[in-house]
Amino acid sequence: MCVCVCVCCVACETMKRADEPHMLGNSFDWRRASAELFATTIFVFVTCGTIVTGGSLTYKEPTAGRLAGVALASGLIYAALQYALLGFARDIGTAREAGWIVGHMNPAVTFALALIAPKTRINPSRAALYITMQIGGAIFGALLVSGLIPDARSRDLGATLLGEDVSWSKAFTMELLLSFMFVFFSLLVYNRSRHDQIAFAPLLSGLCLSVMTFVALPISGASFNPARSFAPALVAGQWDTHWIFWVAPLMGTSFAAIIYSFLTPIRKSVD
Repeated sequence: MCVCVCVCCVACETMKRADEPHMLGNSFDWRRASAELFATTIFVFVTCGTIVTGGSLTYKEPTAGRLAGVALASGLIYAALQYALLGFARDIGTAREAGWIVGHMNPAVTFALALIAPKTRINPSRAALYITMQIGGAIFGALLVSGLIPDARSRDLGATLLGEDVSWSKAFTMELLLSFMFVFFSLLVYNRSRHDQIAFAPLLSGLCLSVMTFVALPISGASFNPARSFAPALVAGQWDTHWIFWVAPLMGTSFAAIIYSFLTPIRKSVD
């Protein structure tokens, strides 16, 4: 129901302002949104698939080797997709803003960038389209895990679950803090005043995600991403403390974006 309302609002906004270069009437927006859908599909498939094939080890027997495998898979696929989408952005004329415009793969990141739209040009309509595509892509990725990996459903499809004897308050704090750190770090490395680092930004962001996943996996399940948590929860029917994986990342990434906006000057962006 909410998705239908969201799509209707987006459509109405498009009809009203289709002549503006940054609205959804621009074919570039649909190409970028399609990139979000495919990238999120791959990200969720690899991340959740790695957890499933590891035997849901993360919450029962979190050995260092097994945790490292999941952490590396998450960070490497994130970095690879970021590199791929960076090239895609260059192809459509947004080389300097690739970190802002495409490659979010995370509704919390998109929401946070929309809060500082003067810097990122992620307006509400574009954000709504991206988030819809990210959730759709995540669901498709979870369905692929369910259909292609044996016994995936018996292992909750890699859903984000709290570790044994971990309270919801500890998991919430972990998700909020690391979501803040990840987005704040990513915003800094993609800062348009540091063009010399743009080529390394995806690798640095992926490395950051790997380290944080290694730390948080046995505690909160290492989500930092509402779409990544929602999709396996929906397909597997695993809703335990699911609200944490929406509220905490949204709060953490929003704080990061707001603080970043105060620390850096607003620059006119070119779409």
